[in-house]
Amino acid sequence: MKKYLVYFVALATLLYIFAPVGLLRAQTCNPDELKPVSYGQRGAAVRNLQACLIEAGYNIPAGATGYYGPQTVNAVKQFYKEWYGAWHGRSVGPQGVSKLKELVSGVKPTEEAKPSTQPSGVSTEVLAQVLQKIQAGDVQGALSLLLSALAGTGVQVPTTTEQATTTQQATTTAEGLTPGVPGLLSAEVDPSVSGVTVREGESATVFGIRFRADSGAVAVKSLVLRWDPSNPAAPHRILSKLEVVDDKDNVLYSTNVNPTTFLQDASLNYYLPVSGLNVIVPANQYKSIFVRVTLVGTLPSTVSPNSSITFQVKGSDIRGVDGTGSTLSASASPDPLKPNFTVQPTIAGSANLVASRNTNSPRAGYVFATDQVNNKAQDVVALIVDLLAKNDNLRLTNMTGRVSNTSTVERIKVKIGNSSVVATPDSSGNFSVNLTPLNLVVNKDQTQSVTVYVDLANATFTPATFTVAVSTTTAQNTLGDTKDYTTSVTSEVLSFLKAGPVFSVVDKGLVLKGKKDSSQNITTTTVDSVRYVISVTANSGDVYIPTSSAVSVSVQKLDGTEVASTTLNVVSVDPVGTEVSGAYYRIPQGSTVRFEFVATPQQDITGNLTLRAKVKGISWSPDKTTTVTADFVSTDYNYWTNPVTPAKPPPTKAFNALFS
Repeated sequence: MKKYLVYFVALATLLYIFAPVGLLRAQTCNPDELKPVSYGQRGAAVRNLQACLIEAGYNIPAGATGYYGPQTVNAVKQFYKEWYGAWHGRSVGPQGVSKLKELVSGVKPTEEAKPSTQPSGVSTEVLAQVLQKIQAGDVQGALSLLLSALAGTGVQVPTTTEQATTTQQATTTAEGLTPGVPGLLSAEVDPSVSGVTVREGESATVFGIRFRADSGAVAVKSLVLRWDPSNPAAPHRILSKLEVVDDKDNVLYSTNVNPTTFLQDASLNYYLPVSGLNVIVPANQYKSIFVRVTLVGTLPSTVSPNSSITFQVKGSDIRGVDGTGSTLSASASPDPLKPNFTVQPTIAGSANLVASRNTNSPRAGYVFATDQVNNKAQDVVALIVDLLAKNDNLRLTNMTGRVSNTSTVERIKVKIGNSSVVATPDSSGNFSVNLTPLNLVVNKDQTQSVTVYVDLANATFTPATFTVAVSTTTAQNTLGDTKDYTTSVTSEVLSFLKAGPVFSVVDKGLVLKGKKDSSQNITTTTVDSVRYVISVTANSGDVYIPTSSAVSVSVQKLDGTEVASTTLNVVSVDPVGTEVSGAYYRIPQGSTVRFEFVATPQQDITGNLTLRAKVKGISWSPDKTTTVTADFVSTDYNYWTNPVTPAKPPPTKAFNALFS
């Protein structure tokens, strides 16, 4: 019995809908109520648009259903084609509304249709037969008879997907909403996404909109993203894709941006209707959606580095539905919302090379020749440059610079393993080294050291000074863009000699004595003795050390003020028996001799002082005729020789020892 009751209710519903009275009446067009609408939207505004399109002669097979679906898209395409041109059909904007209103207002009303012999509904005879079949238990037969009778009328039977969807959604409540419970909707910019920078061709989530429902739950159905007029270019010139995602990264809306994706209002400002969201905001809780964009591969020249891109979202442009079925707008704070993000025109524009001189670069000192016949030195380290890549990986392709002495510096080299590239300075000392064969890549936010070698010529016993400077380094980023970066780094002043020593301090000492007055207070400090033990190695030729006054010393206060100076004489030599030639000790090439230098100045200085001793210079000769003094005070020399990777050059602090 219950089964028959179900069938009876179903039949009764059909009879109610498709009765001859025609309760499903045709929607009439009201031009004055036409409004902009878009794909996926539902309601009276869509139904009125559909009725006006039908009245203007554009076919929508399902009729004015109130749902903007594929059939409505096709009708809108045909409508726009006749007065505007090619159009995607997914929306009707202010210009379209104006044109359609003009069109339907000019259509003359047709003469009222006269009654036809063909009924507009189901005849009473057929209804009687249907009831008889129900009473006889033939419910299936009753249904077949009724549907057969309806097929001959002008009544539309829901058969298409669009109609079925419309009918279903019109009779059900959205999931998550409490039927009959009203709600309030508010919106603000989600603070969890801010300060985002996007580069050409990159994708990123750039901002979020946070909704709150008060009193009852609300389903957010659609919104409009407005392109701020202050933006430096049209949206399709900056964006290639736009997506709206939820807090779980589910894509709610997606579109490839082209010249017709964003619509334009009467003031030619761009806007994008986003529909089909159905974001359920629980009562008295928050829910966010996020906008993710992809930038075009090449931004226009009007977009400068760090350009700000701003959207506007008005509260009235956010539409939702509450449990009563009422359509809501949001209360935005502020109104409009103005989320923004930053774009970079190119990776090459933001990438950078930061250069500095490596601490292991040669300090001011001497570099000595090894080829005694030709007076040359090859592969001498002159400068080590540290290159830090910012924002992108950079492949080094070229390096330019200048040498200060072309008669001494014959060639510039950069070597990686067994591979090297060579450049010859021009008459002005300028050089350019092609680094491409070395395949030197500096990874993003990392440092690569580049060692610059020199080949030297024309060594004499008189020092020839030179410097090597790097001016620019050319590099290619990951997109293939090439740019010259200013990398100004200069070596210290280096010298080139035919022969010379390397000094190393082995031991040192300073003895001070205090003199007391009658009150037993120390009023005078006496420099009793100064002692240094220094080893000397001869490179690229014999080296000669004077037998007297070879080392000069400065006695200073801790602030660097000199209070006394003295010269030290040799008191012992190791190995014993080192050859004396004239007024010099001879150190054969490649040999090392340790000298003990001592002075006893017995110099009085007023006050009870803490003093230090510092080597001012060491005298030596390459030929017992030319005297060269290494000035440690003014330049803090570390002596370098070829090969230019000594085990460990003597530290500067060896000459700055503090004694008390």
